[in-house]
Amino acid sequence: HFSQFNFSPLNQNPANTNFFDGDFRFVGNYKNQWPTVPVRFNTFSTSAEMNFVTLNNGDRVGGGFVFFFDRAGDSRFTALNTALSVAYMKTLDKQQHHALSLGVQFGIVNRSFSYNKLYFDNQWNGDTYDPTIAIDENFARTKFNFFDLNLGLAYRWKKNDRTNVTVGFSLAHLSQPSQTYFNDQSVKLNLRYTAHVRAQVKVSKRVDLVPELMFQ
Repeated sequence: HFSQFNFSPLNQNPANTNFFDGDFRFVGNYKNQWPTVPVRFNTFSTSAEMNFVTLNNGDRVGGGFVFFFDRAGDSRFTALNTALSVAYMKTLDKQQHHALSLGVQFGIVNRSFSYNKLYFDNQWNGDTYDPTIAIDENFARTKFNFFDLNLGLAYRWKKNDRTNVTVGFSLAHLSQPSQTYFNDQSVKLNLRYTAHVRAQVKVSKRVDLVPELMFQ
């Protein structure tokens, strides 16, 4: 969802949790689209994560949380996601050149909208728009919540601090929750597949090349 997807690690893959060199990481993202329309399209996300423990063999156990808020258009269509992530990073060799991370994310999602500022066909009386005419749409609800489950795996090869490659794959919405404003439980949220790769290559004493690619 963010153009700079590489700076939103926990939205990309739960396995990115605690998969960095350090003890703490904090991330904030803000996206503002079409500011001249009556209701702006705003997206905000923040995350925080930390390393809980480093084992004697170099393995790491960590966790964090991610918050995501998106509101769009005259209907104020809103998505509010809050999730907790836990991950285990397994070192695959004594020199710690190879590592594998498995992450799980448990989330609660809220979806809502408002039709107070929307216009419906039946509110036109033949000559003009009449907002006093009741709409003929029947919504069972204007907001709902559901549980979300995401799973991810990531592998990293690290020669040194400036030469490394990371490859990851994640599955989002494993619970395939129902998402509907009507009483139709067959409307499911489909699985989302994400594959990503990142490389860092030392070019000179002061310059690194860092290509990144993501496919969803």
